[in-house]
Amino acid sequence: MTTEGDRYRWLVVGLALFAFVRVGLCAASFPFFGHLDEVAHVDTVFKYARGQWPEKGQDRFDDETVELFVLQNSPLFLQPIEGDDTRLLVDRLTPEQREIHLASQLEQFRGFPNHESLETAPYYVCASAWLHVARALGLEGLHALYFVRTLGGLVLACAVIAGYLFVRRLLPDRPFLWFGVPMLLAVYPQDALYFINNDVPLVALFPICAWLALRLRDGESSVPAHVMTGAALAIALIAKATDITICLACFVTLLPVLRSRRSFLLLAVSFLVPMVAWHGYYLVATGHLTPSTHKTDLLGVTVNTWAGIAAHPMWSPSGLAGYFADLHANFWRGEIRWLGEPMRHGIVDWLLLGSTLLFACASLGACLRRRRDALPNHAFFGIWVAVAVGFAMMVGFSVGWEFGENTYPSRDFPFLTSGRLQSGMFALVALLYLDGLERLTRRFGPKAPWIALALVLATLLISESILMSPVVANPHNLWHLDV
Repeated sequence: MTTEGDRYRWLVVGLALFAFVRVGLCAASFPFFGHLDEVAHVDTVFKYARGQWPEKGQDRFDDETVELFVLQNSPLFLQPIEGDDTRLLVDRLTPEQREIHLASQLEQFRGFPNHESLETAPYYVCASAWLHVARALGLEGLHALYFVRTLGGLVLACAVIAGYLFVRRLLPDRPFLWFGVPMLLAVYPQDALYFINNDVPLVALFPICAWLALRLRDGESSVPAHVMTGAALAIALIAKATDITICLACFVTLLPVLRSRRSFLLLAVSFLVPMVAWHGYYLVATGHLTPSTHKTDLLGVTVNTWAGIAAHPMWSPSGLAGYFADLHANFWRGEIRWLGEPMRHGIVDWLLLGSTLLFACASLGACLRRRRDALPNHAFFGIWVAVAVGFAMMVGFSVGWEFGENTYPSRDFPFLTSGRLQSGMFALVALLYLDGLERLTRRFGPKAPWIALALVLATLLISESILMSPVVANPHNLWHLDV
């Protein structure tokens, strides 16, 4: 006999499976190598796969990476194919020409440093393990790398399940939010999930950490529960410095728990041990406390002067408003270009921006008026603290650095609009978004919020389908690889 709880669980599992398949299909449709430094991340995965962890002086590109990049790299991200020959370089050269060309490129790239090679371990450990699975299945070359890309689908599937557990525990009497947040996560069109890069795990880390924190707040007192929560927060912060927003939101949730000396000590130890161990190892092995020093040194990025900060175009009303709009669009959609054009529909971006502001204000108003069904105080403060700090961090990165000769961000465009860096907050934003949507639409009947949600989901899926259609048809993706 199937119970109501069983039906709920199967629905969430179905959403997770849909998320995995959707991301997997998109990942398989893009050729290698994505223009957002995917080749650098692939090289770092290869290094971790053979047991090479971050170490000073070990930041050069591997020959394996260079060979794949030189012969298999598709130009379609940043420019269209010219002429009728759509083949990659590997298919246009004779074996003799290929050998000569590869030897010259290896010589050129052999001393070239990889600015991602000393990045922190969490993503690359998982991706290298996934690469070993691919090789155990007999996959090599690009086929193995396409398999590694599916890790993004697995991460989003985990985010869907964790999002359901988190929201149901937080708001046990709001079934619309139980399922609305996982549904929005399942169609989240953040294109960073379709490539090999260390921003992939961010979307799943908050719902996992938040669910663990809520279990402690609700009375779970076991040592393993404390250790898992502290360790999860440490892993999130090690994975990406921008995940400080996740830690702040969970810290607000955990405030009542931290009043207990036992809980405080257990959480502090389980958080600090992995943090100190990782950063201690990293300092000894690389000479840096964090990867950002290595990266900024290689890229020629320096700390901005006070005069440069004061004169930054961010401080004009149009500069700040334009920055927020661009950051918001990239937070939802991503930054991938196809044939040199951004993969986005302007009207959809503006609809998402307007609806996000409207629904967030509706949710905020309910909390300020202390409505009975408003978000709990700890969730309300945690969400808004995380959003404010996350936006302030992105502004700080933009104005605090002088970007030298880089193409993005650059002296001409000194704005870091990579919303994927804050994708860990998507579950938070989805909660605000849907809380406000339900408040503004339920006056039209009990089915109105579900109809409005269906329209949002359909808009995102239709937009993505249209944008992906030329990508699916391109001759350089998995569907056109020789088996």
